Amino acid sequence: MARTPSRADDDIDLLYRLAPHGWGDLVVLVGDDLHRFQVSHVFSDPIAELMALCVALLKGEESHSVRLPNEPGEALIEVARHADQRHIVSVKLIDCNDAGERTLVAAFDIKARQLVDLLYYQFSKIAALCRERRYRERRDTFPEAEFQALRQLREES
Repeated sequence: MARTPSRADDDIDLLYRLAPHGWGDLVVLVGDDLHRFQVSHVFSDPIAELMALCVALLKGEESHSVRLPNEPGEALIEVARHADQRHIVSVKLIDCNDAGERTLVAAFDIKARQLVDLLYYQFSKIAALCRERRYRERRDTFPEAEFQALRQLREES
């Protein structure tokens, strides 16, 4: 029996930079296209929200969305599992301005585990950097308990 080819794109990468003074940056590369979202950490914990996305994917949830606030506006990440290839998720990156207008910035399919791993290693990097006093003092707290729970779930999956 022939296998259906996967629709997942493996030419995806991302970077999360936890910047000083309540800011961060999410950079997503889709092929040769680079998309940067500035993220405010003032009114929420975007890293914990992205960790919750990873947990949802590892637990097999059908869909999950994450709001990444900016001032003004926000970015929205919508993730939905494929019905016929459950290991693949469709991801939409949406920019929402302060008037509520939504603009699709990028859309792609990716293996759920690959998306989890891309995010997980960014969290791991930030956790390691937060061990240094000067780095930690200039940034918001890192959600260590959520990271440890994600680490355990990821190892068990």
